[in-house]
Parts: sequence; structure tokens; C-alpha cells
Amino acid sequence: MLTGEVSGDVPVVLQFVQIASGFEASTLRDIASQAGVSLGLIRHHFGSKHQLREACTDLALNAVRSAEAQATRRGRDMGTVTVGLQRYIARTVLEDSPGGRALFDEMFAASTRLNSVDDTPEGSVLPLVLTVMTLGIPLLEAQLTRVLGTPALEGDGLKTVQRALVELFTTTQMDLG
Repeated sequence: MLTGEVSGDVPVVLQFVQIASGFEASTLRDIASQAGVSLGLIRHHFGSKHQLREACTDLALNAVRSAEAQATRRGRDMGTVTVGLQRYIARTVLEDSPGGRALFDEMFAASTRLNSVDDTPEGSVLPLVLTVMTLGIPLLEAQLTRVLGTPALEGDGLKTVQRALVELFTTTQMDLG
């Protein structure tokens, strides 16, 4: 688990777990090199690559729960999840690992609770689609950024994406007849 000493390094941890070759294909040495930290630091704080992954996933799960709690207090306005966490969550879910499934399930459950759907199979489709769409944004960040001409997950780019999502979910009517 993360200790108080290492919690300040968590954003760094989340970034270096995203190494290009993928987490499973990377060694702890690769991860340490990418993060610009010593292998000893990672071994000291996390022990193993598996424990590092668990610590990152635990942090991401806590962030999803915190964002849901903020949304509950603010009336569905989700709390902020950092860009590093968004990337980590999306890529972990994409890998279909146990941690990825736990993250997806937590996001889907939060979306279900926040969107007050009924208990029918049809009622779960809206939060399911919202969850998938939310995960797609960080996965397609490079393309969004390229087209927008500004970082899609930060500042004005993020506001533009958020406004488009709000517009989509509040005003678009589709005739699926």
C-alpha cells in the first residue's frame, strides 16, 4: 500500500506505469527509468511490480469513489480526477486485468447511482454507455488534442469537451424508431 512518504510521488508513479510497451511487458527497471527514479526507491516503497500496480489501482479506485462523493454533494457534477489518473484508469480498463475490471465496475456502479436508473436491464444501458464514453476520452486524448488544437484533458480543451458532453446528454434527441 502507499505510505504517507510516497503519496507525493503518486502522480509520478501513475505516469510511469503508462510506459509505452505496456505495464505487463515492462520491468521495474524500465518503469524506474521512465519515471526518473531509482529502482531501489520503487522496491523500497512498493516491493514488486505487482504491488506497484495494486497501489496505483487502489489510488484510482479511491479517486473514482471521491469523485462520486463530490458529485453526490454537488448534484451530479463529478469531482475532478487528475489527467494522470484518467489515463491510468482508461488504460488499465482497456487491458482487462483484475484491477481494470474493478475500476470499470466501480465507475459503472457510480454512474448507475448518479443517474437514478431503474433496475431493469434496459435501465442499466445509459450508465453503461456513459461509463464507456468517459473512458474513451483519455484513450483518444491524442486525437482530441490534435483536432481541438489544445490539450483535451486540461484547461480550455477540457472545458470544450465537457460542454460538448453536457450538450450531448441534455439536448440531443435521437429517433431510434
